[in-house]
Amino acid sequence: MGTRQYQLVYREKGTRGAVLQKTLDAEARVNVREITSLQLLQLRVSNISLYRHNLVLEGRPYDIINIIDLGARQLGVPPADTLAAA
Repeated sequence: MGTRQYQLVYREKGTRGAVLQKTLDAEARVNVREITSLQLLQLRVSNISLYRHNLVLEGRPYDIINIIDLGARQLGVPPADTLAAA
């Protein structure tokens, strides 16, 4: 069985520009900025929250639009917002 993967969907902070996406292993570490404290952190992809963090790539901030758990999709597990509505 392979490593669980997440797809990050993001765009440059404060713009309505192009939407970008990147698929990473759950254990991969990326730089993020915590929105409330503005602290720069390095977190595992599986620990990122689109409500608490901005993605930082090559020193540039990006708004995270969505984080998709590709492992759950492959297992046939409905998205969390679908479960909450049930």
